[in-house]
Amino acid sequence: MSSIPPIDTAAPKAVWAIDFQFDSTVDGKAIKIASMIEEHTRESLLHMVARSITAEHLVTELETVFAAAGAGPHSGPASPLTCPCEQHVCPRGHVIVCGART
Repeated sequence: MSSIPPIDTAAPKAVWAIDFQFDSTVDGKAIKIASMIEEHTRESLLHMVARSITAEHLVTELETVFAAAGAGPHSGPASPLTCPCEQHVCPRGHVIVCGART
């Protein structure tokens, strides 16, 4: 159960959710997964799987997703969810909000 109140997703491009997962392959090497969905349509917008995902690589991929969705730095999700930890803004103005740390 989430402590964050539900957001109305009555229209596309209102809420995009990004998730990070960490796992390992059978040989014990780490693998990282970053995925993002558009909450209204449930469309998968981002799927990165790699041994390493740097911030720069993630921002580049997010910019590609924003461009493909017709979203600029101030369009797309209008009100990103906030959390107890920091909100980051990339050099090009995109807002990246990290998940709550427990």
